[in-house]
Amino acid sequence: MPFRPALVPTLFVALGLLILFSLGFWQLSRNGEALTRLASIEERQAVAAVSNAELIAGGDLFWRLADLDGTWVGEPMLMSGRFEFGGYGYDVVQAFQLVEGPTMLVNRGWIPRETWQATLADVESRPAREHVHGLLISVQPEPDPGFFRRLLGADHVPLEPLPASGGGPERFQKDAYPGMAIRVPGVLPWALVMGNALHDNQSKSDAVWPATGYRLAPKRVPHLQYAATWFLIAGTLITIWAIRGVQRGRELSGAQ
Repeated sequence: MPFRPALVPTLFVALGLLILFSLGFWQLSRNGEALTRLASIEERQAVAAVSNAELIAGGDLFWRLADLDGTWVGEPMLMSGRFEFGGYGYDVVQAFQLVEGPTMLVNRGWIPRETWQATLADVESRPAREHVHGLLISVQPEPDPGFFRRLLGADHVPLEPLPASGGGPERFQKDAYPGMAIRVPGVLPWALVMGNALHDNQSKSDAVWPATGYRLAPKRVPHLQYAATWFLIAGTLITIWAIRGVQRGRELSGAQ
């Protein structure tokens, strides 16, 4: 069976396959990272919660639970990009002065956009001294996000908030803890997300705003399905190229 693929289409197919297979293996890598991250979080949550003294002493505290005592200081900051209860809202993040210790950022929970002013005023009117419980996360972005994430700008963390407009508040973008940390001198490299772990389809409690809680896998990205899609497209491209190569071979053979 004659097989005579053209040079230029072959070069384009080779380039396309390189991109498609890279995307496919990248998604497989992301899936492995997600599974490793989740396993690490669950393992660390089985350890006793971190106290004020342990947090001040430092160490590897990533994804550890913490029970801390302290005082709210400064004005709350809002972080956008959060959807809960079928609507849009903001996470309330505020500096928390540990008893006999430094200051850290604490995500106090989610509030709805429609009532953000009244809800925030209520939050600020509460007693400053409080005991908080939740999950410790790093203020800094994860290192080495990978080639494709750098290419897509996924490693970029905005430091400046979006200005207030249209009746909305000044707010930082999603997970912009580094930008918030700049506003708090001497802040610890750890932030606390208040509440308990939410499993499966469990929702945060809206009995009191802000609604607290965190998800071990906040966004279930179907990496395996994405990888299969890229590989399927690659297979389709190879099939089309091969069929066209056979057709061209027959045409050239018939013309001779």
